[in-house]
Amino acid sequence: MLHREIERQRRQDMTKLNGSLRNLLPIEFVKGNRSISDHRHQAMQYIKQMEENVKGLSTRRDKLKNNKSSSSMNHLHNTVSVNLCNGGVDILINSCTIEDGFHLSLVLKALDEEGLNVTSCTSTKANDRLLHAIQSEENLASLDLSMLQQRLTFVANTQPNYY
Repeated sequence: MLHREIERQRRQDMTKLNGSLRNLLPIEFVKGNRSISDHRHQAMQYIKQMEENVKGLSTRRDKLKNNKSSSSMNHLHNTVSVNLCNGGVDILINSCTIEDGFHLSLVLKALDEEGLNVTSCTSTKANDRLLHAIQSEENLASLDLSMLQQRLTFVANTQPNYY
């Protein structure tokens, strides 16, 4: 008698579980399938389809993240900071690459026009951007640092009309 009760309870539980499985499947996977084994097979197909969709969406998300981060880094404006340093001027420029439109020679020409004597200029590439450090020694009595920074920012962000 105990065995019959356990078996009946197991069958009732399986019927409930199969019913909830059928309810979880989209209608197109249940249509035309009446047997429990067909529903299980369709559930496996549905799970495989969802796994492929998730993989495709993950790949797409990763590509979009990479494109967004690289394009946002490359489209930042060129930034210039001008500071006093050891009796001279220290200029730091965070710029895009030459291919993207930055020409250091135009900045150096502007510094020459301002009467600054460039003593050193170093460039480093980091994260698809160029970092330039320019030092100069000059009499700073007649130099307006904010105007110099504005002019260099304008020059650094202006596209030259020659190539």
